[in-house]
This record gives sequence, C-alpha cells and structure tokens, in this order.
Amino acid sequence: MIFNTFVFLQIFNEINSRIVTDGKYNIFQGIHRNFIFLGVIIGTIIVQVLIVEFGGKFCRTEHLEWDKWLTCIGLGALSIPFGTVLRFIPVPEERHVNKKENKDKNEEELEVLIK
Repeated sequence: MIFNTFVFLQIFNEINSRIVTDGKYNIFQGIHRNFIFLGVIIGTIIVQVLIVEFGGKFCRTEHLEWDKWLTCIGLGALSIPFGTVLRFIPVPEERHVNKKENKDKNEEELEVLIK
C-alpha cells in the first residue's frame, strides 16, 4: 500500500504541477486538450495496476482489495487541495534571482575551473 500510495501521490502531483503561474488556480483547465499529458497519466495508472495486481514476487507486491485501492487513491488525491493551499502563499519578488547575473557568474566560475 505504501508503494501504491506513493505512486498516486506522484500522479496527483503531476496534475497539480500543470499550472504554476500566479493568479491561476484551476489545475484542470484545458486538461482534456493535452493528449500527451493524459496519455502519460493513464499509462502510469495502467502500469501501476498491473504491477500491484500481477507483479507478485517479482515486484514484491500483493493483490489489494477495493477498499485499499480507494484508500491509496484518496491519500494521493489529498495532494490536490494541499497544492491549492500552497498557491495562496505569496512569494516575495526579491527571492527571484536575476537570470542574466546568475548566467554570467556561472560562466565566470566555469572559466576558472577550465583554466
């Protein structure tokens, strides 16, 4: 169950990570138009079911009853409201690093290492 819950946490986290811009909170907006994303999610779920139900000794898994499956999926789905709450936490602007300054600094450090 731990492995299964971990995988479903990852699946729901992938859904949660679709929208990361400020002011946008609907993670499901346009999900039906992204066929590659849906294919990855559905494929992951299918492979997970096959591993848990038929992996046996090879994968060190056992068949799970429906209540245990629902528990794993429910625990994984908790990452969606958690991610929504995190989106409301403001991030101060001064924490952002100027990309050009950072790039120049990295190039200088690389040149020193090469010499």
